[in-house]
Amino acid sequence: MEITRTDEELKELLKGNYRYPHEILGMHKLNETNQLLVRVWCPQAERIMVQSLSDQNKAYLIERKTVDGFFESIINQEDTPFLYKLVCEDREGHLWSYIDPYQFEASITSDELYLFGIGKDYEIYRKMGAHFMTIQGIAGVRFLVWAPHATRVSVIGGFNNWDGRRHSMRFIASHGVWELFIPGLQADESYRYEIRTEEGKLLYKSDPYATYYEVRPDNASIIFDERQYKWQDSNWMKAREKKQLSRSPMSIYEVHIGSWRRHEDGTYYSYQEAATELTAYIKEMGYTHVELMGIMEHPYDGSWGYQVTGYFAPTSRYGNPNDFRKFVDVLHQNGIGVILDWVPAHFPKD
Repeated sequence: MEITRTDEELKELLKGNYRYPHEILGMHKLNETNQLLVRVWCPQAERIMVQSLSDQNKAYLIERKTVDGFFESIINQEDTPFLYKLVCEDREGHLWSYIDPYQFEASITSDELYLFGIGKDYEIYRKMGAHFMTIQGIAGVRFLVWAPHATRVSVIGGFNNWDGRRHSMRFIASHGVWELFIPGLQADESYRYEIRTEEGKLLYKSDPYATYYEVRPDNASIIFDERQYKWQDSNWMKAREKKQLSRSPMSIYEVHIGSWRRHEDGTYYSYQEAATELTAYIKEMGYTHVELMGIMEHPYDGSWGYQVTGYFAPTSRYGNPNDFRKFVDVLHQNGIGVILDWVPAHFPKD
């Protein structure tokens, strides 16, 4: 891999004409030398220091290049890349720091890519999208999306001022997948993908694998931490395992949460409010199961949830994904099964 780069190559990266930003940015060993090269793009900085995460005494000032926003330096007497953060200072003397995302290798394995490629990863939603993970002891969020014909895909959000040049993703050409691990991101950050087409057009897309979205008419995806919820329905789950389904009576109450009941002012019940009232009603009427109509994310209220845009996200009209988990949990704890309509036939243009 070529480490040194011309100014024209750096400009092409910013234009979106280069699919492999990790080859240009980050820290790299210079071939056959006892040196490292580090390259950063941070246009708002006037001065940048590379600071080792394991040794506070290991810090190196890197130089600003003529190409706008790029910094680059050679570190002598170092032959092994190390984990580092970038300490930045602007013209007014304001300081900030961040862990460089371009120092990390791809975090998806060849086996995972193979299963995705042949269509046999039946839990691909656990990999695609935005997921919290820890890599080399660093906590962050890994983004993964399939866009085989794009010339650049970037993660954009409030954390980078929606600037598609800031977090360009790595292209894994063999499978058309784009990947990026961003350290330090927190839950509830909104994000989209900025996609540059082969014709040079920029598209701004929600994440098709997101687990949480903004409430319509907004439609950005939201980073959500799914690790926090603690289920309380173990008794129901154990009882379900022992049940003889072919010999057990089953009575299903089909319900659309948004129109079943509302507040006097016309606003929707939350997931938790609906769980309380539905549980009481279903137990009174003797149903064994609830079947939820159109619960996946959708833009148009009048579709009753049958024009789906987010197949892996309960709609945010009634709360967040953990609120929905609580809804299911409450019904299970009261001996009520939950069935979800899943509608792949009506994907809307908007």
